[in-house]
Amino acid sequence: MKRFYVLLICVLVILALAAFLSDVDFTGPQPTQPPTAPPTDPPTDPPTAPPTTPPTDKPTDPTDPPTVPTETDPVIQDLPMNAIILTDHTESYTDDDGSILFNYTYQNVMLMLENQDMIDTVTLDLLNRIDSTRASAEHVLDSSYSAGTKGPYWLTVRYEPQRIDSGILSMAGQEVSYSGGSHPNISPISVTYDLTKGKALNLGEILTESTTADVLCRLVVDALNSQTEFYIYEDFSATVEERFSGYIQEDENWYLSRQGLCFAFAPYEIAPYSSGVVTAVIPYSQLLGVLEDAYFPTEQVYAEGELNAELYHEADQSLYSTLAEVVLDHQGAAFLLTADDLIYDVTVTRGYWDYAGIRFTPEYTVFAADCMTPGTAVMIQADIPDVMSNLRITYTSGDETVTVYLFMSGEDGSALLLPG
Repeated sequence: MKRFYVLLICVLVILALAAFLSDVDFTGPQPTQPPTAPPTDPPTDPPTAPPTTPPTDKPTDPTDPPTVPTETDPVIQDLPMNAIILTDHTESYTDDDGSILFNYTYQNVMLMLENQDMIDTVTLDLLNRIDSTRASAEHVLDSSYSAGTKGPYWLTVRYEPQRIDSGILSMAGQEVSYSGGSHPNISPISVTYDLTKGKALNLGEILTESTTADVLCRLVVDALNSQTEFYIYEDFSATVEERFSGYIQEDENWYLSRQGLCFAFAPYEIAPYSSGVVTAVIPYSQLLGVLEDAYFPTEQVYAEGELNAELYHEADQSLYSTLAEVVLDHQGAAFLLTADDLIYDVTVTRGYWDYAGIRFTPEYTVFAADCMTPGTAVMIQADIPDVMSNLRITYTSGDETVTVYLFMSGEDGSALLLPG
């Protein structure tokens, strides 16, 4: 009997030990987490989805291609468009028999600026500068009466946008008049505005205090020596030195472009008439310590956008927060230009083709903007010839300058942008 109780006790011990071992975790001790109290309020932010593409680092080497932003990048979507619209207006003066004695052509101006407070101030100043040429027009008109000429005399005053952005509007052009003789008279004209202050700048205001007339003269001479586009006189440097021998602030024929600081010289000044207006361009890379930092162009976000065109009445205009309207011909067709991504330096130029249809000769700029985004658009109303377009459009996409021409399809009347 005693042996029976001993065996029974052994069986019970074995069963208890087996039950204990079944609950033991042999993977090692695990860290314990303190109990977390349930949240008193539900979370306000939804969970963030993981990125679909790995992030890219900003290149440190300026020679490396910058990061290409996506179409929904807020930097691109919110980038404002600074633009200028220029339309020609001609006043004709006739003789008693109805023949034209004199044509006076000038520009109407409309600005679209990020700093809207400066629009009226800058526009009024520019229009006053254009209107001040009426004195020259009246002089040419008097000459036409006194000469008794049968052919019309004329005066044309046109500014061309050279640089426009959030801080600078720089214009340069020509005042061209004909009052008899072998050729017209050409005078370069220019004006540069600080759009943060709404004022026209003189040359001294954009240069550092350490910049002397000698420094500027040397830069201009070097720029003219390196150019190969124009024939210039061998002794041109003496004329340049004389130009900068006085106060720098008094120099008038200068402007800022996307490439650098430019100085214009009238025909016969340093070159023959056949060379036209000769321009010295000093690249921004050579202006460190010469040009005030505020007047260097800002760095552009890299993007490879493309310009598109459609008929205005077929477009959904509600998609665009900014719309520029360029009316060239009130009876012409209306087109809408849009960008699928960020593009820069958009310029629309009116001109004509030669008889062979090989060479396009630009006449004047009708629209210029520092950039376009998917949220901006340009309406152009113009009479486009059936065969050859009279509107050339250039813009920067990535590292390339793209040139296209606006056409209307002869098959279905749709808008087309075709390379030249």
